[in-house]
Amino acid sequence: MGRTLTAACFFLLIASTAFAQTFRGGIRGIVTDQTGGVVPSAAAKATNEATGLSYSTTSSTGGEFVFADLPLGEYTVAISKGGFETFRINGIRVSAGAIYNLPVKLNVAEISASVEVSAAAVAVETTSTTLTNVLSTRTVQDLPLNGRDFSQMLALTPGFSGYEGGGSASMNGSRSNQFNWQIEGTDNNDQWFNIKAVNQGGINSIPGVLLPLDSVEEYSVQTQAAAETGRNPGGAVNLIIKSGTNQPHGSGYYYNRNESLSALSPFAPVDAPKNRLRNEHYGFSVGGPVRRDKTFFFTTYENQNFVIGNQALATMPSREYQAAALQLLKQYAVPINPVAQTLLSTLWPADTLAGPASANNYFNPTPQTGFSHNFLVKLDHSINDKNRLSFRWFIGKGSQTAPVGSLISDYFQVGPMHVENYSLVHNAILTSTLTNQVLVGVNYFNQAFSDANTSFDPVALGFNTGVSGRDLTGAPFLSVTGFDPTGVSPISGRIDITSHVSDTVSYTKGKHQMRFGGELRRVRLEEWGAGGGNNDGGRGNFFFNGTQGPWSGLLSVPGYDTNIAALADFLAGYVYQSTILSGDVRRLVFQNLFNVFAQDSWRITRDVNLNFGLRWDFEGPMHDGQQDLSTFDPSKGGLVVVGQQIENLYPRSWKNLSPRLGFTFQPNGREDLVVRGGFGLFYDTPSISPFLDQASLANNGAIGVEANPAGSKPVYQITRNGYTIVPNQAIFPANISVSGNNVINLFSVSPDFRPAYVTSFNLNVEKSLGRNAIVQIGYVGSRGHHLNIVRNINQAAMGSGFVKATNAAGFTFQQQSRPYFSQFPNFGVIDQLESIGISSYNSLQATVRTRNWHGLISQFSYTLAHNLDEVSNATTLPQNSNDLEGDYSNAGSDIRHHFGGYVLYDIPGSSRGPAWLSHGWQLNTNISVRTGFPLTVRASSDTSGTGENTTRAVQVADPFQGLSHAVVSGESVQWINRTAFVNPPSGSYGSVARNSIYGPGYAAVDVSLFKNIPIREAYRAQLRVEMFNIFNRVNLAQPGGRVGGGLGRIGDTIGDSRGSPGIGPGEPFNVQLALKFLF
Repeated sequence: MGRTLTAACFFLLIASTAFAQTFRGGIRGIVTDQTGGVVPSAAAKATNEATGLSYSTTSSTGGEFVFADLPLGEYTVAISKGGFETFRINGIRVSAGAIYNLPVKLNVAEISASVEVSAAAVAVETTSTTLTNVLSTRTVQDLPLNGRDFSQMLALTPGFSGYEGGGSASMNGSRSNQFNWQIEGTDNNDQWFNIKAVNQGGINSIPGVLLPLDSVEEYSVQTQAAAETGRNPGGAVNLIIKSGTNQPHGSGYYYNRNESLSALSPFAPVDAPKNRLRNEHYGFSVGGPVRRDKTFFFTTYENQNFVIGNQALATMPSREYQAAALQLLKQYAVPINPVAQTLLSTLWPADTLAGPASANNYFNPTPQTGFSHNFLVKLDHSINDKNRLSFRWFIGKGSQTAPVGSLISDYFQVGPMHVENYSLVHNAILTSTLTNQVLVGVNYFNQAFSDANTSFDPVALGFNTGVSGRDLTGAPFLSVTGFDPTGVSPISGRIDITSHVSDTVSYTKGKHQMRFGGELRRVRLEEWGAGGGNNDGGRGNFFFNGTQGPWSGLLSVPGYDTNIAALADFLAGYVYQSTILSGDVRRLVFQNLFNVFAQDSWRITRDVNLNFGLRWDFEGPMHDGQQDLSTFDPSKGGLVVVGQQIENLYPRSWKNLSPRLGFTFQPNGREDLVVRGGFGLFYDTPSISPFLDQASLANNGAIGVEANPAGSKPVYQITRNGYTIVPNQAIFPANISVSGNNVINLFSVSPDFRPAYVTSFNLNVEKSLGRNAIVQIGYVGSRGHHLNIVRNINQAAMGSGFVKATNAAGFTFQQQSRPYFSQFPNFGVIDQLESIGISSYNSLQATVRTRNWHGLISQFSYTLAHNLDEVSNATTLPQNSNDLEGDYSNAGSDIRHHFGGYVLYDIPGSSRGPAWLSHGWQLNTNISVRTGFPLTVRASSDTSGTGENTTRAVQVADPFQGLSHAVVSGESVQWINRTAFVNPPSGSYGSVARNSIYGPGYAAVDVSLFKNIPIREAYRAQLRVEMFNIFNRVNLAQPGGRVGGGLGRIGDTIGDSRGSPGIGPGEPFNVQLALKFLF
C-alpha cells in the first residue's frame, strides 16, 4: 500500500504540481537497544515547546524515525516502546533547511521509568551533505547591521565573495544573480534581474523596501544541496518569519543616527561641514495566541526615512577645462560649435563648472533621500493533529532620489517602489511515515525610474534629434569622456509578478528517508522605457571622446590629460558615436518554469549515509503571443519574429537533468566527527533583462529583442557616427526605415541558446569540540558551463572607424567592413545573447562555530579562493567579440581572501555594585576583512576602431611603483600610477589582461553594546549603541579604470560609490542609537 501511494503521489506531482526548497527543518534518528540492535515500531513524539503543537510518528523496521518539515523552534522529543524506559530529550533546535540527528538508545525498563536529557548547543550534521549556514533569531536581532538590511548577512557564509552591502555577491564562484531568494519557501526573486525582490536596492544599494529584522526567526543559506534544491546554482537564501506562540511576545523600537556622531568623509573638502547623515527606523512587532495550542498570529511594521549627504567627488567640464579645450580649438583653427556651447551652459549648472582643470574637481553636497513603509502579518492554524495551515503577507512601499552615473543634481534618479509577497502553506501527516507540504505563493514587484529634472527641451536649444514621441522630455545622454554625463535616467520601469505552486512529499521506509516533489512558477513581466545607462532611448545618446578632431594624436602621449581632447571634440560639435531609438518598446512577457525531483537519504550503516537524487528543470523561453519579439537569423532571411517564422526565441530544453550524489562517514563511529563529500549539477534559470534590457552595452547596440525593426511593433535603433552637429538640423532622419544608407542596430538570441548549468563538488571534515563548538574545513569547487554572454556577431573590422571614406550609397567604411554587410547592408551592431561562457572556481573553506560557551555565541569563517571566467555577467562585452578566449582571466568577483565572523557575548554581571548597573550588558561584533576586487584598465577611447568601446590598455611600467596609497583629507587617492598604462596604437587592441589589477581591500569591525533593563516579569527595555567601522578605516572605492587623468584615481568610499553613503558597510565611522522595548 505504501509503495502504491508513493507512486501515485509522484505521478500526480509530475502531472500537476511543483516544488520549492524546504524552508523548514526536521529531526531524524535511529532507535537502538543497549546491544546496538534496532528497535522498530517505537512511538516518537515531537512537541514544540512554544506552541504546544505535537507531531507523532513511529520508527521503521530499520529503527529509523523522521519528523519532516517542522516549523522552526525548540522541541522536546519523547521515544517510548513497551519494555523499555521512555527516552525524552528537550531543547532540540529545529533550523531552516537542517536535519537534527538524534541517536536514541533505549534501556530495558525494570520498573516504570524515563530518561531526560538536554540537547547539545551545537551538533555535527551526520547525514546531510548540504552545506547549510543558519543564523539564529538572536543573531539576526542582535548583530550590528548597517542599514538593517538582511542581505548583508550573506557575507557571514563561507564561500562568499563580494561587497558586504549585498549588491554584487557571489557564492562559491557563482554570478551575482545566481541565488534563489525566498521568504519561507516563497519566491522572492525579481525575475527581471534574478535578484531579490524584497530588500532590493531602491536606486543603488539602500533597499527600496525593508523586511523588518524583528520579523525574522532565522536566516538560512544552503549550497551544494540535494536534488530538492534548484533554480539557481549559487545557493538558496531563505528567510523564516516568526510565528505567534502561546506566550505573547513582541517589540517596539526606534533607531536613529545623525552626523553629530559620525566621521567626516575623507574626500570631503577640508573646510566642509559634515554631510547630513540622518537615518531612522521605527516600528513594532507583536505575536501571540488567538486560541491557545490552536491558532496564532504575528505582525510587524517598520518605517525607514533617510537623508544622506553626498560624499563623492566628480569630474566636470569646468571653465578651466573649457579654457584648455578652447586653446586646442584655437591652435587648430577649429570654430566653436554654437549648439555645443548652448548645451554646456544649460545642461551643466553654473556651480558644477567652478573647479580646476583636474580630475575630481566637483563636490555636490545635495543629499540623497528615501523612505519606506513595511508591514507583515502571519497566521498559523492547527486544523487538527495532522493538518496545519500557515498564511503570510508582506507589503512594502517607498521612494528614493539618489545620484546614478552623474553627480549633477538635475540628473539624480527618482525611483518609487512597491513590493508584496504572499504565501499559504498546508502541512499534512498522511501516515506515520508519509507527510506532505503544499505551498501557494505570489511575489509582486513594481518599480519606476526617471531623471529628477525632465523639463529640458533640447530642440529649443538647437539640438534636434529628429525623433519625437511621448516621455521624451529631458536632457539627452551626452557623454564627454572623463566627465559626468547628462540625462542618465529616461522614464522606465517594470511590474514583475511571479506566482507558483509547490508540493513536497516525505516518506520513510526502513533505512531510507525519501523526498520528492516539484514546483511550477509562472512569471508575468511588464516593462517600459529603454533602460538607461549608455542607451537613453528616444532622447538619444551621444559620445565625444577626442578622436574626431585634429588633436587626436594627443591621446597616445603618456600622461596627457585625455579629458581635454574629449572636451575639445564636444565644443567643436564633433560626435564620435550616437544612437537613438524610435518606436514603442513597452512589452508584456511571460515565462513558465517547472521542476520535479526525487531524492533518498539512505543510512547504509550506523556510520555511513548515502544521499542521492535526480532533478529535472524545464525553463521555458520568454514569450508574449503578440508577435512583437524578434531575433536575427541569417539562414532565415535576417530578422525573424516569434510567432511567425519561429516558434520561440530559442529552443525549449527538455533534457535538463541534474544528478546529485553525496555521502557522510563517521570514522570513529561516534557523533562528533564526520567526513562528507558531494557532487551536483545545478541549472540556472535565465533572467529576463538580458533579453530586453542591454542598455549598458558599450557599443550602443539595440537594447533587446523588443527593439528590432520587425513584428507588430517595429522599433528602430539607428546609429550615426563621425559627424558635426548643425544647429536645428535633424541629426537622425525623420522617417527611419531599413533602407537607404540608414544603419540599424539589432539584438539577437543565438538559435543554440540553452540554460546555463554549474557542476559543484566538495569534500570536508566536521568535528565537534565538546557540546558547544564545531570546526569544519574542506574544499569547495565549481565549473560553469553554457554561461550567458553577449558578443557582437557583426563586429566591424579593426581600424575601420578611422577611415573616413564612404561608398556610392553613403555607407561608411566601418559599416562596409561588417561581416553581414554584403547580405544586410543596413544592419550595424548585432549584439547576440549566447550560452558559450565557462568559469572555474576552487577554494579552501574553514569555519568555527560556538553556541552558549560561557555566554558566547560566535562564528568565524575563512575562504581562500580563485575564480576565473571570460565574462562575469551578460551585460558586458569582450574586448574582441571574435576572440572570447582572449578575455579568460580573473572573474569580476575574484576575491582571493575573505575572513568574516561575528560574536555575541553576554557580559557576566558583577557581584559588586548595584545589580541594575552591573548586570544586563551585552557586547556584539560583526567582522569582515578581505582583499580587493579586480579591475580592467581600458583605453580612453576606441583605439581599435571597431566601435565596440571595450579596448583594453597597454601596460608600460609598474602600476604601483612610487605610490603610498595614503589617504589625505580632501584629496583623492592615486591607487595606480597613471603613466604605467597607455592607449594602444590606433587600429589595435590592448594587451593588458582583463581584471589583472586589484583594487583596495576592505576591513570593517562593527560593534554594538546593549544594556537590558528589566521592567517586570517578561518585560524589559533595551538601550543600544551600535558603532559601525569602529576603527574608522577608510574603505576605498574602485579606482578609475580608463587611461587619462582619472586613471587609478579614487575619490570615494566603497559604500558611497555603491549608492549607500554613511549607512552602507565599511563607510566612515558612525553611531546609531536605539531604544527597544521587548516582551
